[in-house]
Amino acid sequence: MAREKWLSRDLPILETIAAIEDRGDPFTSFEEVVEGTGFDEDDVRLGLQALYDAAYITGEVPDLRLDQIRGVFHIDEIRLLEDGRVVTGQWPSSDPFAGLIAVLDAHIASASSSDRPALVRLRETLFRVGEKVGTEVILDLYRRLRDGTPLG
Repeated sequence: MAREKWLSRDLPILETIAAIEDRGDPFTSFEEVVEGTGFDEDDVRLGLQALYDAAYITGEVPDLRLDQIRGVFHIDEIRLLEDGRVVTGQWPSSDPFAGLIAVLDAHIASASSSDRPALVRLRETLFRVGEKVGTEVILDLYRRLRDGTPLG
């Protein structure tokens, strides 16, 4: 369930913020995130709160983080932090395995319903194989591509 929220809500919110930043806007508003994602306001609030709490984004949060009357999270002047920039591809990952997982997450989020199951299985397989082996495979692939070595 948590992974589903990451792929269906939180990652698209991050990508919307990144797209707004890529246009040259230094800050994103709550309304722009709602419009960019097409999500309802409650889902955007929940996603923004989760991303803020996990330090993927920052922004201006009132002293009382929850509006006590309405019980909702509020944030203004939203922008990505380092982890948000890495996940959205604005910055490279210092960890090639994490970078691969981030790229897979982005592809899963935008994949067709017919392609998504295979990509999810690939992601799960990489985790089962493990970070050490996965990182070695990624680095070997990178070196071969960089050096022009055949992959076969």
